[in-house]
Amino acid sequence: MTHIIYGYSFDASTRPRPPDTAPRQSRTNHFTGSQTKALEVEKMVKNDISDGSLYLAKTEDLLTRLFPVDASIIDRVYRKLVDDGTYDIGTKKWSGLPETAKKESSYYQPFVKTAESIRKANTSPNEVKLSCTWIDRHSKAPKSRDQYASIIRPDILCILDMKKEEHEKLDALTKSMEDEEDRGGKVKGVDTGEAEAKKNKQRKEMAAWWLRVNVPIEIKPVMAKSTLEHVNQLLGYMRQVFREQADRRFVPGLLLSRTGLQIWFCDRSGALGTQTMIDIHKNPKIFIRVILGCSLLPPERLGWDPTMKLCRQPVNPQCPESVHSYDPSVRLSDYHNSLYESNWIIEMPSKTDPMKREEYITVRALSIVKAECMSGRATIVWAVIKVDDMKTKEPPHHIYVLKQCWRPTAGSNEGDFFPEESQTRDIHLGRMHSYEDVSHDGNVIDTQNFVRQGLDHFLPTDDAYTNQKRTAEALETAERKEAYLDLVFTGDGPRVVASTRDSNPTWRIFARTLSKDYGWSFKNFRDVLELLNGSEHVIITHEYLYFHGILHRDISSGNVLICPSFTDGVMTTEGRLIDLDYAKRTKCFVPPLLFDVKRNDNKPSNDPTKMESYRGAFQLLLREQAADDDVINAWASNVGSFSVLIPRVLSYNPSLDESTMTAYDIGLLKESQNLPDFSTRVAQNRQRSATLPYASSEILSGTPMFDTTKTTVVHDAVHDLEALFWVLVSICITRGGPGGRRREELKPGTPSTPETQKLFLLVDCFFYTENISRLVGNKRTLFIQDEFEKYFLPHVHPYFERLKPLLVRWWKILQIAYRFPHFETIHGWFLDALRLSISALKENPPEVHPASADVDAFRREDLRSLQYFPNQRSASRESQDTTWDTSPGRDMLSHTLGNYRSGEMEQMPPGKPPPPQDPQTPTPEPKKKRQKMKK
Repeated sequence: MTHIIYGYSFDASTRPRPPDTAPRQSRTNHFTGSQTKALEVEKMVKNDISDGSLYLAKTEDLLTRLFPVDASIIDRVYRKLVDDGTYDIGTKKWSGLPETAKKESSYYQPFVKTAESIRKANTSPNEVKLSCTWIDRHSKAPKSRDQYASIIRPDILCILDMKKEEHEKLDALTKSMEDEEDRGGKVKGVDTGEAEAKKNKQRKEMAAWWLRVNVPIEIKPVMAKSTLEHVNQLLGYMRQVFREQADRRFVPGLLLSRTGLQIWFCDRSGALGTQTMIDIHKNPKIFIRVILGCSLLPPERLGWDPTMKLCRQPVNPQCPESVHSYDPSVRLSDYHNSLYESNWIIEMPSKTDPMKREEYITVRALSIVKAECMSGRATIVWAVIKVDDMKTKEPPHHIYVLKQCWRPTAGSNEGDFFPEESQTRDIHLGRMHSYEDVSHDGNVIDTQNFVRQGLDHFLPTDDAYTNQKRTAEALETAERKEAYLDLVFTGDGPRVVASTRDSNPTWRIFARTLSKDYGWSFKNFRDVLELLNGSEHVIITHEYLYFHGILHRDISSGNVLICPSFTDGVMTTEGRLIDLDYAKRTKCFVPPLLFDVKRNDNKPSNDPTKMESYRGAFQLLLREQAADDDVINAWASNVGSFSVLIPRVLSYNPSLDESTMTAYDIGLLKESQNLPDFSTRVAQNRQRSATLPYASSEILSGTPMFDTTKTTVVHDAVHDLEALFWVLVSICITRGGPGGRRREELKPGTPSTPETQKLFLLVDCFFYTENISRLVGNKRTLFIQDEFEKYFLPHVHPYFERLKPLLVRWWKILQIAYRFPHFETIHGWFLDALRLSISALKENPPEVHPASADVDAFRREDLRSLQYFPNQRSASRESQDTTWDTSPGRDMLSHTLGNYRSGEMEQMPPGKPPPPQDPQTPTPEPKKKRQKMKK
């Protein structure tokens, strides 16, 4: 039997550009319960830079602005290095550092020795801002607190020292190893085997942690024609630094190709590199400038965030001790074993007095998987409590939620979208406590002016600028796929060619928001009634925002929270809509259709005889259906559209046969209710909105499904409510009951049957694919052929059986809303359908599921572990599904299923694909191999 799963293929370059922003595709590591592979890191790097986020700057300008080391210091160090023979001015070479060696390993120790000589030659301690050491790490991956982190190995690292005595110990240890290697690995009185064992023990003592990486360095023994592959490898290390260091704003990195040095900076607007490869032998002072800059520049000029401090362990509630993570006194024990559990102290503006600052301590990270991206918001979310509360009040403490991200400069701070709390007391919107765009010395932290110091940039080209000949079509295709870097060999040495195409990065500002509401992800519901009540709260809130000119644009399971509230010590819950990061606002409002209809001089109601005639025709065509004057006027003003719409409305709501049809019954608002108009909004450059897989196919493709007269799509209310529909559908299809537990058919070890194969295919095609064209085809065909009931209802889990009528009603409403663009009452219709289901559940409550008690117990313990911090500490959340990560992880399916093609999916043989791995119980590997990113 062939399983028909929709497929669709289109050329992304030729489809109409939507006036609104593009869909937001996940750019994070998915925690799948297994080690992240080096190839996966490389793929994520390419995703980060594939949309034109990789740029070049003139080398001299970059050095001047981003490595502003005093020339007198450089001259002094240079003279000392010449005097001691480290640099030979006659041959213009660094002693011991090769120029033409073909083995990469030939460069490791000489580079470290040279860099350390430069560092030590600067003997003035007052000039040093960061205590650093250069070490060789090519054979041993830096340690990580993340058990799923890729075991990738940078060749060289500039790492932060931890203590002066540790630094001296490391110096002595390094010298001992170098002397040992000079003697051929033999130690006096010790055989070779014992010497090797001693060396291994010493290397273990020198273990570097990603937490302490200041600058990663990649070395290549050849000058490749294209440096893209080498750059990607370096960017992978820099990305890992972002993943591990929550207090890192940007990361410098170095790429040495034989004698050519290229400098790279990664921030949240992408990557910026030097246009010219610097010959370190011929330009020793530039090399000195770069090496010294890694320790002489202030921490904030090397990407460290001085507004965050690490809270020492154990935490003293009366006097928590904090220190910057780059301080030499930091101990590894000051961090926790988990990325989620480390405690930071962060200042935020006071709500009562914006001129005052208040300290908050992070109790647990709620979302960190986006922290590593190099081109995006890099959102991190923590549950926090106020430090003053911890010092002066007895628990339980109030739990706040602190979010930091890099928002687009062209947009507004998320906090600007939140109305005053007094205006939304009956609205279930997240409550904003305070927010700010973070600044340093009065200057806002942004990627354009603070990080990159206003540098001019160039967009790299592909190899059209080399000697290879390529057709115009091939060049166009290549440019659409990804950016390229190429070396052109000139009389001045190799340089990287950059185009003059006018393209700018997405400039970003470092922003923080502090919310008063803590809760649990929508899929972690305790019963179906809570799920529906939460949905009702979200729709009410969305409607309120919408008619005040604000559209959310990113409805997902992570942006709908189930929040606790307490009355006389009894906990109840409510749904709250959060995360207005991608919201858009308009001040333009237009009257509804009925407003224009009633002002039409030719409307039937102006003439009783004409009105009677139209009413008779209406009833003749629509089976004696009674209708009020508004409906007759609207029907008469647009006979073609309403003649098709009204029969569909009657099919959806047969009870109208026995009542008088009103304007609301055909989707029209009252004439006094204005509608927001978002059509004039100008999209931000390459900004993302709508989370896969909940996004509408119209937003994904930029083309309408039914109205062929339009060539663009404006994100509107129907698209957000479709997203909420898909959130509920995904829960009903993939979950097995309260708490968001996976349904049995999708758990590892479950025997594969034809039915589970269909379920696997459905889940992968509609919920876990990140292929936008595939998802567009699946959803578009599903809507056009109106086959949701056929393909989805058979796979709804039995626990959600009573929600099937609601899913069908919402689906039919969406069909009407998309087919008839003047449909204006989608919020009301969604709420009506929802309240029917809520009433039915209340009248005939289902049996209490045993897992509901587990959800209650978990919530009590979860709240207690936060409210009573630091006396209680919960277990790591890395493997639990309670974070606020808004993009879905592939926790169901660990591999792509089948070959998606236009029209259908090929038949899957029995037993394939196998059930996915459980993220809680990763499959052990016989032997873990150290992973080196592709050379």
